Amino acid sequence: MDHSVAAPIEDDKKDHRVQTPMLIMDEMSVESFNKFAQDAQRTFEAFVASRHHMITTDTALGWTCSHVAKDNSFGYYFEKSFGHSSYTSASEVARSAWQTLTSPERHSKLYAPALHTRFHIMQQFDNNSYVLYRTMEKEGEDSITTALIIMTRIPHPNDSGCLIICKGLRREEHTLHVEFRDAIALQKKKEWRQSMYWINVEEVPLDDYNNSEEVCVENQEKKLKVVHGGIMNNMGDRSRSFWLFENLQIALRWEQNLGLGEPLS
Repeated sequence: MDHSVAAPIEDDKKDHRVQTPMLIMDEMSVESFNKFAQDAQRTFEAFVASRHHMITTDTALGWTCSHVAKDNSFGYYFEKSFGHSSYTSASEVARSAWQTLTSPERHSKLYAPALHTRFHIMQQFDNNSYVLYRTMEKEGEDSITTALIIMTRIPHPNDSGCLIICKGLRREEHTLHVEFRDAIALQKKKEWRQSMYWINVEEVPLDDYNNSEEVCVENQEKKLKVVHGGIMNNMGDRSRSFWLFENLQIALRWEQNLGLGEPLS
């Protein structure tokens, strides 16, 4: 399956970055995708269940962060709640999140401009299941970071939001041939990155006391809880403080992208 023309980048001719490579991927079976997606969901659930063991930092711009670092891996969990006046409906916010991640251009803009991140859609199974290819080419570094990512959307009951998980595969888990065709790319070191990240949008009761039997379900006050989290298997030569700041920036971009925050300066 030749994906060399998948998701062209409009500004390729406007800069001197590496051109879009030729991508040839063996077609992934539905069974393989479902296995990867189920593994990703189990990893997410185990991570959330272990939050009480994590370090929780002070709230920054309304986002509370929990994180854990072990050896060279790093896990993070940014959470912020929004009052009902901040959004029209949870389903609309969740739909906007999915539209962002299924658009290569909008997905790329969640990352810092200096990373020169690009996404390509390699395969789509249904409205909830995608395979993506990502490259990062950070300014000032002589390397290109690549990843093959499965992306799955899991709706919450009663149109209360959704969980979207993006999980990078190990290189040996699926066959992908990447052929860079320009001189700049051929001179750069290629690094395969296996990481995982998610966005969780969910409408929940405003306060714990609203869960009492005395409160009618229909009359419960609600808030929207948004979580940006992930697990990095390799921090490289960066500190945990660096990655916390980088992911706070992504959380703020999510807030703006979902129409929940003021535009960033």
